[in-house]
Amino acid sequence: MNSALQELAAIPLTAKVFYALLGILLIRSAFGKIVRVPNNAVLKGAVFNYSQGFRFVWDEVKARLTYESDHIQARQMLQRVPEETVTDYVVEAHNSWKGVAENYRIENPSLEPTVTLVVRDGALEFSVSYIVDYTKRTAIKDQLFTKIVDEVANSNGRLQWALSSVTAQIVNSDP
Repeated sequence: MNSALQELAAIPLTAKVFYALLGILLIRSAFGKIVRVPNNAVLKGAVFNYSQGFRFVWDEVKARLTYESDHIQARQMLQRVPEETVTDYVVEAHNSWKGVAENYRIENPSLEPTVTLVVRDGALEFSVSYIVDYTKRTAIKDQLFTKIVDEVANSNGRLQWALSSVTAQIVNSDP
């Protein structure tokens, strides 16, 4: 990294905003890279600030199981796993939502995890929606998938992963 970029990385964020007003903004991304963000790219569309107000977002994981899988067991497991994982976020989100609802006069949605099922391409496709702090999305998604994979592996064959929607069947043409 050249010395100018090193100096810029050491400048506090408020000063970086000043540089943004001059035409460009250099920031460190979450992966340690320096990213150049021109002002016109930053201010073209809607800007969402998840750090103020309601800091929770809905996220979703999908699990594709074979048609032969026990769909009742799958639904129960997929309801239980996020409830165990995101319970703290649901409580925090309820408290945070009260302030949002008072300020904007909007109704209170259900913030509990939900499970839906569709049959697609010969497989059972479950979607699990849950609320999570925007800063924890990746970590929570990893925890959920890890628990789901463990549950499927320990289901004694009652739950089985579906293959991708594109599969090939090899047919032996020999008599």
